[in-house]
Amino acid sequence: ENGGGIKYSRVVKVSFEVKPQITFYPNPLKEDRLIHIRMENKAEGNYHVRVLNTLGQVMMTKELYHVGGNSEYALKLGTSWMHGHYLIELRDPNDVKTVINFIY
Repeated sequence: ENGGGIKYSRVVKVSFEVKPQITFYPNPLKEDRLIHIRMENKAEGNYHVRVLNTLGQVMMTKELYHVGGNSEYALKLGTSWMHGHYLIELRDPNDVKTVINFIY
C-alpha cells in the first residue's frame, strides 16, 4: 500500500492505424446481379469503375463520387450479361487501380 496517497502511472500514447480498404462482394454474384463496393477510410473524390469481360471488352463504366471515410455502393449488371468470369476495376482520385475477378 502507499499509505493512502495518490500515485499516478506514466502517460502512454496509443494509436491505431486504420488502413484504407476496398471490398467487393458477393463473389460469385447472385441472381439479383448486384455487386457491392465497400470503401473504408478512403479519400474523398471521384472513383472510376469499369467492368470488363474475359476478352478485355468494357461492359460497364460508372463514376462514383465518394465523400470520404466509409461508404457502400451497389452496381447492377445488365440483364443480357452471360454467366461467367469478369473483372471489376476501380481507380481512385490518385489513379491507383484496384482490380478483382468475379463470377456471375
